[in-house]
Amino acid sequence: FQAVAQAHYINQLEREGNLFKERISIGLGFIFYSMSATFGFLMVRAFAGIPDGIHNFTVAAIIMGGLLSYQLVKSSLIYLSGIIFDTREATRLYQLNIMIFNNVIGITLFPMAVICFYWDNDFVLITGLIIVALLLIYRLYRGILTGLSNKNYNLFYLFLYLCTLEILPLLLLFKVVSKM
Repeated sequence: FQAVAQAHYINQLEREGNLFKERISIGLGFIFYSMSATFGFLMVRAFAGIPDGIHNFTVAAIIMGGLLSYQLVKSSLIYLSGIIFDTREATRLYQLNIMIFNNVIGITLFPMAVICFYWDNDFVLITGLIIVALLLIYRLYRGILTGLSNKNYNLFYLFLYLCTLEILPLLLLFKVVSKM
């Protein structure tokens, strides 16, 4: 949680070990994906409604599959851009930043999803959505700071990346949700 609040704690976590290879990262990643899918399912159920004939687990599995696919493509493109633009260290730091924020989002969504299952209240869903949105905006801000701190990285490439992989999917998701 401190690494989310202040960037210098990320360096401390890196000195203690490679977070990408730690066992705790696998567990926290599972919590992020499962809680994001569960929370997404709860949002669909509350605000859009699930069509007849589709099982609840199927909806959650589709959401989880879409999130996993998106993260895999995004991570691959970030890694590829690090190779192409010779900014491997900056892209590694950015991916570490994304992983830490995802872990915190998963931990944050866990109690909210449990509360929403047993206490059917839209206020908790909206509160969780606001918290996740604020964390994602702050992650975007930290990503911009990471890109600006690297002198070898062209600002045009940073802008292009942020528009393509960070902002565009959120706008498309907003468009889909607003049509429901």
